[in-house]
Amino acid sequence: MAHFTLKTVTRWAIPLTISALLQAQTPPAAQSLDIIFDQEMGAVRPAIGPISSALVTGALDAGMPLGLAEISRRRDYVLATGRDDSNVYLLKYAAGKLSSQPVNAPAGPDSLFLSPSGSSAAIYYRSAQLILVLTGLPGSPVVTRSVSVTTSGGTMTLAAISDDGQVLMTVVRFNSRRRVSNVESIYLELNGALQSAGALPAVSGMAFLLGSHDALIADSNLSSVYRIATDSALPNLKKIAGPEDGISSLIGVALSLDNQHTFAVTTAGDVFELNPGGGARKLASCSCKPSGLYAMPGNARFRLNNLPQSPLWIFDGDSSQPDVLFVPAASTTGKEN
Repeated sequence: MAHFTLKTVTRWAIPLTISALLQAQTPPAAQSLDIIFDQEMGAVRPAIGPISSALVTGALDAGMPLGLAEISRRRDYVLATGRDDSNVYLLKYAAGKLSSQPVNAPAGPDSLFLSPSGSSAAIYYRSAQLILVLTGLPGSPVVTRSVSVTTSGGTMTLAAISDDGQVLMTVVRFNSRRRVSNVESIYLELNGALQSAGALPAVSGMAFLLGSHDALIADSNLSSVYRIATDSALPNLKKIAGPEDGISSLIGVALSLDNQHTFAVTTAGDVFELNPGGGARKLASCSCKPSGLYAMPGNARFRLNNLPQSPLWIFDGDSSQPDVLFVPAASTTGKEN
C-alpha cells in the first residue's frame, strides 16, 4: 500500500483571476483553487494558489452579508440568502463584480441543498415543513414544485436532489413514543409520488450520482455506506462497505465528478475509497476533525471541513498519490474586488 503523508502549506498569497474562478465550467487553473462560504463572516472567500501552497483570503463583495450559501460544484454560481432580509438570491460574477439576482421563492429558508452538478436545488422551510424544488440553474431558475415533508412526530434532518430535479430524497428523524427512539426514515419523492425507502439509525451523508437517480447514503452508527436505485419499483438499501472494511463512525460520503470513484470520511479523519461492488480501502488520514466531504473544483478533490475553521483540510484524490493537505485562512475581514 502506498505511504501517504501530510503536507504543510507554507507559501502565501499569489495573484488570483477571480473572473476565471467563478465563471469556469471546468476545474480552475492552479492559482485559483476554490471559493468557500464563511458563515461567521457572512461572505464568500477565495482560496488562492496551487493546492500545495494556498491561502484563503478576504471576502468577495456580494453587496450584502449572507445568511446561507451553497456553491455550485462547477463554481459558476452561489445560491444564497441575505442575512438581513432572508431573501433567496443567485450570485454570479461579471465585469469584475459579484451581482445578485433575486430568486422567486419565499424568504426565510432554513437550508439549501444543491444537486451534484448544481443544475437543481431543494429549498427547505422548517416552519412550513415544505421543500421547494428549483430547476434551470443557473441560467433560468424556476420553482417547479413544492413537496410537503410533514410527518407525525418527525423532523427532517437532511435532503438531496437529483440533477434533473425529478428525485428528492429526505431523511426524517423520529424520537417519540410512537416510534422507535432515534430512528431515521428515508423518503423518496419522484414527481409527486412519495414512498418510503427504509430506515437507518443515524444518516450522516447522502449524495446522488451526477446525472443519475442512484444515490449513496452513509450511516454513522452502523459505520456503513449503502447504494439505492431510486427508480426501482421497490427501492432498497444495498450495503457496499462497513466496519468489516475498517470503517468506523462515518461523517460523509461523496463521488468524483466522473462518477467513477466513491469516497467516505470518518470522524477520526480517515478517507476511504469504496468499491461499488463491495469493500473499501483507506487512502489517507488527517490529524483533524472532519465535518464531511465537500466537493471542490476538480474530479476527486474534497474539503474535509468548512470556514470559519482554520486551517482547511483537503483530500486531493486527483493526485497520482492521494494526499491530505491543509490550507490556512487569513484572519481578515477585508474584501477582494
